[in-house]
Amino acid sequence: TISLCDWSSDVCSSDLPNPPDLDRLVAIARERRPDLIAQRIGVARARAEWDQEKSERLSDAYLLYTPMNYLDRSQSGDRSVNTWGAGVFFTVPLFNRNQGNVRRAEINVMQSQIEADVLESQVVGEVRHAYKDLIHSLDDLRRLEKETLPAVRRKRDKARTRLRAGEIHPEDFLKVERQTTSLVRFYRDTAARNRRNMLRLNTAVGCRILP
Repeated sequence: TISLCDWSSDVCSSDLPNPPDLDRLVAIARERRPDLIAQRIGVARARAEWDQEKSERLSDAYLLYTPMNYLDRSQSGDRSVNTWGAGVFFTVPLFNRNQGNVRRAEINVMQSQIEADVLESQVVGEVRHAYKDLIHSLDDLRRLEKETLPAVRRKRDKARTRLRAGEIHPEDFLKVERQTTSLVRFYRDTAARNRRNMLRLNTAVGCRILP
């Protein structure tokens, strides 16, 4: 059997910190979740690729410069001269302005943004669900400690006193002990469930909020 006095040696719910406010947890998750950060980086990359495709709608221009050129006119009897020249060459697209790649990059930006919005909604839902489970398990743990366990302890002590006085049969006392053991095990299970909920909340937020 599990002694009722042993439960107080475990982690008590009064020693466990209350989780931060739900809105605060959601804000932290939006800022710290690695998968959400990676998705936002993907959106930024898609936007950069879109800007690159738009910048490539026109071809590069080329500047040619000839600093000195000697023009020999001695055969014609004219005076020879030194000349220089400069020119700019560029193409003007009439049909192909990289429209296909620009449109494809624009669609990629929209898809990436939609995926980021969906993931953010999933993250918020995970945080809300984990927070709700933790609050429920923490309330159950505190209710067991403050109300149920003390009442069972008094019942067990009373049964033991009556057993020593010969007022009840040992089988009746063993029945009370079995009920006590079942309740203490349920308390241990609740404490373990509360620990798992704390870990689940830390995972949903993306950083360690609770010990």
